[in-house]
Amino acid sequence: MSPKDHDFHGLFLCAYYLKYMSDEKLIPIRYRNWLHGIPPKRIKLEIPGWAGENTWETPQPWHCKPFADASGYGLELVYTWQTTCTVSCDENGKCTFDGDFSAEKPKYLEKDWYPLACFAPHHFGFVSMVDIKTPPDHNLMVLPHPRFFADKDGTTPCAVPGQLEMDWWPEIFFIVFKAPQPGKQLVFKHGDPVAQFLVVPRNIKYDIQPMDDAEATVRAERQDKLEKNWHRLCTRVFYCKDDPGCDKDNFFDNKYKVLSTIARRDGTEAAERIMDKPKLIPHWDENPVVVDNRDEDKRTPQHNPWSEEHVTKMKNKKEQGKQARLDEKAKKLEQEISLTNEDLENMYDKDLLDKVDAVINNNKPIGDAELDHLIAAFKMQKRKQRQERSMKLKGQSDPKTVVMANQNPKSNNENWVLGHRIEKLL
Repeated sequence: MSPKDHDFHGLFLCAYYLKYMSDEKLIPIRYRNWLHGIPPKRIKLEIPGWAGENTWETPQPWHCKPFADASGYGLELVYTWQTTCTVSCDENGKCTFDGDFSAEKPKYLEKDWYPLACFAPHHFGFVSMVDIKTPPDHNLMVLPHPRFFADKDGTTPCAVPGQLEMDWWPEIFFIVFKAPQPGKQLVFKHGDPVAQFLVVPRNIKYDIQPMDDAEATVRAERQDKLEKNWHRLCTRVFYCKDDPGCDKDNFFDNKYKVLSTIARRDGTEAAERIMDKPKLIPHWDENPVVVDNRDEDKRTPQHNPWSEEHVTKMKNKKEQGKQARLDEKAKKLEQEISLTNEDLENMYDKDLLDKVDAVINNNKPIGDAELDHLIAAFKMQKRKQRQERSMKLKGQSDPKTVVMANQNPKSNNENWVLGHRIEKLL
């Protein structure tokens, strides 16, 4: 993929957030800084940076839409001290801190005051230097920053989850971090995000109930259709570069992102309609863009359903299926046309047909109820069957010319009908 393609995908990601995160619910937040504190701000994915590199050669954190959505959902706390501080921990859980803050520390603070402190085994605290006031009955939930989950060298601090009732609590709060393993170090460096905040309702209840049979069936069917039609629902497929960090022939597609975009733009009902009938997706007949970073000799058709060989195979299979359906339809029509009197007698009430034949052959009258029964039976057949049977009963070539006639024939050679209700068969 060229640098221009990389830039395009970066611009696309920015446009995506501008479009779909502009209608967010507004949560009022007030803040108060202390020392080097800065206002809380919305988390932004850094590319290149902790959210990954601007490449499609290997999977990056920002490729994953659920991770990207979660990462940009909260507020972040940034380490604003100029002094870089490293944290280590011994086998007993005692933490030590390497960093001289004396040049930045105000004189009114005690001489031994330090922004980090070990207050419990295998844990340490850090003064946030900010006071955040939440709306009434809302808490400030502290969580690890998304950067922690994309960390490759183990130096990113991991904030311990916690909830603070900041609608009434006025303190400059501190955050608890998990201590590093013995022999490892955590690094606090100026400008690095170290934790995230979410504003959540204080008291919530969950109504947990099993799905009823109908709902469970619908969701199971949708799951099955997604798994069977994934290669038509997605618009991009990404094969990672051959390296020890990727499984052979592993790939990722963007069907979730495609359906999520439809759900946000047109409503969840639109996405559900497509899951029920996948062919409604606008790009059903278009092959997705395949970003294939594997070596040429390691690419196999069974792992690339968009290869020229596979596309030709599927096209031929589609044509064969269409022809088979046409042949089956023609065969069925031929069978319907060639139905004999014996076939019709097996379909209906044989006793009733015997009575009708007796009427035709012996000029015997037929009752209204029996005539209604005959008409109802004939109506179940296709129009051609009904017309042919009607013509056989009436001895006429064109059933549309049949009009009201007597119940009994005037002579054996004259055309006649069973009664006025036989017109319903036409």
